[in-house]
Amino acid sequence: MSLSMNALSKYENAYDGQVLKRINVLQEMHRLIQRQFDWQNGYINKPQFYRAAFLYGGERSRAAFENKYECTISDYIWACFALIAIFSTQPLVSKTLDLQGVNVSQKTLALVFSKISIDLEEARSYTARIRAGYGHPSYKRSILRQFPLIGISKNRIICPLLELLAARMSSGIFYDVIGLGADIRNEISDRFEQYCFDLIQIALGGFAVERSWKYRPIGKKDIDTPDIIVSDNEKVSVIVECKATRMSYEARFSEDPIASAARGYGELVKGVFQIWRFASHLRRGLVPGRERSKDISGMVLTLDTWLSMVEPMQQNVLEQANAMADEKDPSITFEDRIHVQFVPCNDLEFAYQTQSQNSLFEAIKGAIGKKYEGYLLSAVHREMFPNAVDVNAYPFGDRIVDLLPWWGELEVRRKHRKDGGASLG
Repeated sequence: MSLSMNALSKYENAYDGQVLKRINVLQEMHRLIQRQFDWQNGYINKPQFYRAAFLYGGERSRAAFENKYECTISDYIWACFALIAIFSTQPLVSKTLDLQGVNVSQKTLALVFSKISIDLEEARSYTARIRAGYGHPSYKRSILRQFPLIGISKNRIICPLLELLAARMSSGIFYDVIGLGADIRNEISDRFEQYCFDLIQIALGGFAVERSWKYRPIGKKDIDTPDIIVSDNEKVSVIVECKATRMSYEARFSEDPIASAARGYGELVKGVFQIWRFASHLRRGLVPGRERSKDISGMVLTLDTWLSMVEPMQQNVLEQANAMADEKDPSITFEDRIHVQFVPCNDLEFAYQTQSQNSLFEAIKGAIGKKYEGYLLSAVHREMFPNAVDVNAYPFGDRIVDLLPWWGELEVRRKHRKDGGASLG
């Protein structure tokens, strides 16, 4: 194994040398971050499961999934969870495995195997196709993200990486539902906004937090405010746009992601423009009954880690937003183009863990300016409050059972195991 790892490392380093002749090392940071962050954050945890169950648990998504697969999303996740528990204690399982003792039907288990497993020979040929051609070996597609289970014989199956099975059964549900109806994408976006609203309302409990509403500037049609508005002493202080757009392979691993995934990054540009337009309307008194604070700031809150710690790419998005503002609304002045930070949803969750009193709000304000350009919000909070410790649990932990009814039974089993009982499976 060590010989293989050393050979792979040399192979990757050789490609690194070629890539860095074409692009700046700071641009390469984006791909390195996308390669590592998800693994550092982890896939098997409460936020990962609740967030996915909430986003893809809307009425339309649930109905479309159940209609196509004849299985509920909750039952599907539970079956995958049972497999994770079993694979964590043994390397192989039988395709004829009986999990009815833990309320997984043979029909549901067969669905899981048909959806996310692939036979070894087919896996080899498929992998050869998707990884063929020129390109850095570290950033070529992996078959295990689509098919985390590999059938190595007629009846036996393996799971090389449990974390990718967890990803496939949680955030990966997006790819199972997104093509099942034109209205599902809108439902997911709306539920992401609601998730962010709930999170911000808890994290910034001392401030007024509102979801979007309509207003009518003089002589114009009704306009929607940005997705979430945070006010301090009755003055708008933080303007938030939520973007649930998922990162494509090109957005994560292209040498020039902004060009390769222009539609996705265009959503971030649009989000910045919408924040600036609202800040401008506030300054000009076009939002009835609202004023803006002197230190007003903006935030684009994303589902995926689009611009984490990559300051040159953030500047590129801001440059495009400036060009959009110049073209669409020249009334947006320099003072309206307020500071906007790009915050992945899970980083806001991390920052909340050490939040005390108004420290998170102060970190959002403290991020304004050159000092913290490119920083994660959680890193800003940690630097401003170095003595902060984890005092807050994940705020939606007690809501999981509302979306995944079996979660309560899982907690009972986990407690039983700690007390000396048997594990699941």
